[in-house]
Amino acid sequence: MEKENYTHSSHKIGRCIVNISVENSLWHLVIRVKDRNAFPSFREVMDARRKLLPDDVLMAQFYPSIKQRVNIEPFTHHLWEVKQLKMHKKETSK
Repeated sequence: MEKENYTHSSHKIGRCIVNISVENSLWHLVIRVKDRNAFPSFREVMDARRKLLPDDVLMAQFYPSIKQRVNIEPFTHHLWEVKQLKMHKKETSK
């Protein structure tokens, strides 16, 4: 799936509804359970991300302060694309 000229789409994966959009040239996933009375599981969130977006895209879920909270949809997870981070492997002492 290419980001250029992409607007939005909706998908059903298992018991979840997943909306995909591009905002400010970055991917955004909105994942909720169809009946809206439960959160999607970690496995459901990961399955949606892996099935619907390219593997080289780094996605994150943010936990802002209560004052900065923007999620008005209960029982919904949001994943946003973030710029690639350079990860360092932690050295272990022997």
